[in-house]
Amino acid sequence: MRVGGLLLALLVLGCGSESSDGVSPACAKDIDCPADQRCLSSACVALGASGCKSDAECDGGGKCLPSGACQKAECSVAADCCPSGDACGRECRDFQCFGAECTDGERRECFLGCHRGERICERGEFQPCDAAPIAPNELCGNDEDDDCNGQTEEGCTTCSPGTSVPCSTACGDGESVCDPNGQAGPCSSGTDCACTAGETKDRPCGNCGTETAACESGAFAWSGECLGAGVCTSTIGAEGNVDWRACGLCGSQTRICSGDCTWGEWSECSQEGECDPSSPAEERGCTGACGVEARTCDAATCTWSDWSACNESGGCTLGDDQTQPCGNCGLKVSTCDSDCQWTAFGACSGEGVCKPETVETEKCGNCGERQRLCSSSCGWGSWSECDGEGQCTAGEEEVTGCGPGTTKGPCEQGTAVKKCSASCSWGPLGACIGAVFPKEEICGDGIDQDCSGADKTQPDDWEPNDTCGSCAWLGKDPDGAPVLYATFDEAADTVDFYCFDAVDDFNVVGFGEHIRVDLMNQSSGLDADIFLYRNVTDCKLGTSKAVAKSEQFGSVNESIDWSETTGTSDDGTWVIEVRNFEPAAAGCSKAYTLRVNGLN
Repeated sequence: MRVGGLLLALLVLGCGSESSDGVSPACAKDIDCPADQRCLSSACVALGASGCKSDAECDGGGKCLPSGACQKAECSVAADCCPSGDACGRECRDFQCFGAECTDGERRECFLGCHRGERICERGEFQPCDAAPIAPNELCGNDEDDDCNGQTEEGCTTCSPGTSVPCSTACGDGESVCDPNGQAGPCSSGTDCACTAGETKDRPCGNCGTETAACESGAFAWSGECLGAGVCTSTIGAEGNVDWRACGLCGSQTRICSGDCTWGEWSECSQEGECDPSSPAEERGCTGACGVEARTCDAATCTWSDWSACNESGGCTLGDDQTQPCGNCGLKVSTCDSDCQWTAFGACSGEGVCKPETVETEKCGNCGERQRLCSSSCGWGSWSECDGEGQCTAGEEEVTGCGPGTTKGPCEQGTAVKKCSASCSWGPLGACIGAVFPKEEICGDGIDQDCSGADKTQPDDWEPNDTCGSCAWLGKDPDGAPVLYATFDEAADTVDFYCFDAVDDFNVVGFGEHIRVDLMNQSSGLDADIFLYRNVTDCKLGTSKAVAKSEQFGSVNESIDWSETTGTSDDGTWVIEVRNFEPAAAGCSKAYTLRVNGLN
């Protein structure tokens, strides 16, 4: 901005609250209006011009200040000026938010692309840059680089067809004739001029810069680079050689572009006023018990206005109260004192228990959570349903039956315990305690190890033959072949019976027929004996009815050789009993061999 522009800016800022035709001036921001006005609906409006005594007298939710002026309310505490409610360096003064980055009225250079502008400080914060935005296309006739592509007036008509315009080339100055399209034609100075290889020459460019041309193929070619250019124009009196900015209380300071095209230091702030336009109006007592006269700081000159006429109804009415919100829905109270002045606001009282929109969470149930919301009246709402509960209560135990799928034989069910973890989920089952599981079966020992419901047996080919009446049939008078390979297949199997039909074919004294029975190859541990009965009836009566027997101790071989007598027929069914006297030694593997010769 030129120095002369300062006076124009000050005149604009110093305009009255109304235009000459009585209409309030247009505005975009509060800073566009006088200090006692605010920008509402694009017009400067005086708030509380007639004085206010309570907030109810201020339109649009305004607040009544102790000075009697209405103020728009943006905040009540500093936290209201920060988006998240945390400290952000902004503060609340007279219900308005103020920053701390700059002084009101301060201006700072800024750019939008290649376009220079200014940012103005308003309420302690720099406003957006007022530079012209980058245009999508070049605008003709303003000699500006509107689209910031490094060129001006490109695509625009630069001359009147048929006229001549000055031009220059590496060979010197000349003229160019404007063609029918309004574009300059070739320069008459030409481009093919003689020079010596390696020769160079310079010409000034920019702000104190230099552009160099080198001889290439007999002609000078300019580099197109401006080296050593400064940031400002050094010629005194030329536009741009003096820079200005506002400072202090409506003051200004300048800096001058030096001979090397760089800015010098800013001067001291001068022509400052005596007051800060952002400060509230000053009041003082005047004639009467509670009369008040006031003066304000002029926004354009930063000087105090004349004292106003004495307002006998100024101040407040003795005993009146005014309130200000604070804390969690609380209120601070100011009272009108005997001097008709509002006292300082007292402590915050009547607060609620929470800040509106605050969410509180607590544990519930089985590791679940529930929430409640703080209402606009700063009281807690109801708790929500318990959400996200686990399967069980932490520390809880559950006993479950376990073990084999049967309780036959020696098998028994046991119990296993699982515990609920701290996260309210069941842990794995513990070991099965007290259960008896099936084992590999031991054949024929009388115990049901595999819990199948019975001891495993391995009957031989002659079973069932455990009673006289169910004796294994050997036919008529067997001749000792084949030999019988038999077993006691379980502990309860202590006796086997075999029977055959005897035919008394030959009976001469001294040469009668014989019945021969041999028990051989007893397994270790057996002690089997053999008994011969004339018929099934005698067999059922027990060993005392045996006609012959062999009772050796241990597992030695046993043998019967019975010879018939004369005068009696020996026809009929004969029974052989093999009895084990060591049942504990029985089992599926306890074998013996039996050879029988009938009545032969």
